[in-house]
Amino acid sequence: MQDFYKQQNEKIHQYMNLFRCTKTILRKIVTLCSPLFIIFLFISFYGNAQDGLTGVKYEGYYADNLAFFDTATTQADARFDNVIFTAINTTTPGQNFDDTYSVRFYGYFTATETGTHTFYTASDDASMLWIGNANETVSALETRLTTSNAIVSNPGPHGVTERSGTVSLVNGNSYPILVYFGENGGGDSITVSFAAAGIAKTSDGSSHYSADAIVFGLNKNGKIITTSVDFVNKNGGVGTNSRSSINGESIVTPLQNSLRIDAASSQYLTFTKPSSLNVTGDFTFETWINFNTIQAGTMNPIFGGGQSDYISLYSGWLMMRINVNNPCTADRALFNNSNLTTGTWHHIAVVRSGSTITAYLDGVATGNTTSCTGTFMNSLSTVYIGKNTWRPGYLNAFISNMRYVVGTAVYTANFTPPKSVLTAISGTQFLFLANDVSFPLKDSGPNNITVNSFGGPTLTIGNGPF
Repeated sequence: MQDFYKQQNEKIHQYMNLFRCTKTILRKIVTLCSPLFIIFLFISFYGNAQDGLTGVKYEGYYADNLAFFDTATTQADARFDNVIFTAINTTTPGQNFDDTYSVRFYGYFTATETGTHTFYTASDDASMLWIGNANETVSALETRLTTSNAIVSNPGPHGVTERSGTVSLVNGNSYPILVYFGENGGGDSITVSFAAAGIAKTSDGSSHYSADAIVFGLNKNGKIITTSVDFVNKNGGVGTNSRSSINGESIVTPLQNSLRIDAASSQYLTFTKPSSLNVTGDFTFETWINFNTIQAGTMNPIFGGGQSDYISLYSGWLMMRINVNNPCTADRALFNNSNLTTGTWHHIAVVRSGSTITAYLDGVATGNTTSCTGTFMNSLSTVYIGKNTWRPGYLNAFISNMRYVVGTAVYTANFTPPKSVLTAISGTQFLFLANDVSFPLKDSGPNNITVNSFGGPTLTIGNGPF
């Protein structure tokens, strides 16, 4: 599982520029200029990242064998499970509480001084400490560990013994830190301390330690920059930032993500419509959506655009237009907004079967059915998500797993909303998952449509519908 952890993170990081952020950075805008264009890069800090290091406990004594952790069995222990360590000492996790075990502490150390830093481990029994390079990932550091490149080497069975080593760091930079500790019987304790010219020796890392932070944002072409990705274990427990296990359960699958579209910042998406999106017969539009607010008096556009073809909240209803006046006239009111709860993920599906159009909310046919045989999407050359070019208003919501299927009424009766990532079933013309951290605006359907973003919508890692 350690190999899986390393491989998955390296695959992610090869697509990305690396950024680190501290707890004081909540949002900033970086503007990059060129003679051709200006790219606005919106960078956000995801709230699951926490101050402190992660500690994972394993069965058995690692005996200075670094490969031990690749195959070792994790061990449940309340001193470590879901605990973030702002200090490693005889209070946290404690001392003299178990025999024959090992611990792997990892995270990031942010320097507040430039110059030589001294790190110490005082342990009973073995311990080693490594500091990586600025902006390097924990997983990258772990691929090149040796006993000889440890900053602090405190090997072998022994009573409490303190050893130290030095490394030069730069103020403001973040460095991956790894501490391996092993207990082979008798008393057990581990204290990690550090000092620098302006820092008295301390084990308090609350201003320096951090779990694997996430920095992410979209430029105008929809590309993302990020440092990590969250995972869940096989029982659905959340693992913050590339952990190898949670409560002894190995990580197996990435968290579902979503795209945040902010009405206040006039954010929206567009793409050039392929003719294959036009449909005279059955179709299904569906999406997971979490409304932050529902704007009154203006449109809350979801999909489509212009005067004739769209799906939108408007005038208190989920409204739809299909190639208006050819032959269907005016808005078709499907269900009332009172059925929606802001701050909650909803699955919305609009389905035409024959000439009958039904709206499903969270898998239940809701509101009114209507009849229309017009060609949906026929009037459009550009499709909008989050904006309509006819009426004012922007969408203020998170969206995820949006799919448009031509030729099939996917749902013809009440159903259980899908709880896994949608796939490109037969007839899929557009599939917007908002889940790929290296390219969140990717169309995963067969048309491979180029989606453009405006105003800087942001990927929210781990904030998905399931």
